[in-house]
Amino acid sequence: MLSVQIHRRKQISVRTSVIFQRSIFRFCQHQRRLKRRNVELHF
Repeated sequence: MLSVQIHRRKQISVRTSVIFQRSIFRFCQHQRRLKRRNVELHF
């Protein structure tokens, strides 16, 4: 029983970490797009 609970917790932590990484990646992409737009507007 205990080992199963630990395994589930590990799975959950892995899922959350993956989601977190994806969100950070999207945020970075969004920031880059905004910078590009700003540069285009300035010129």
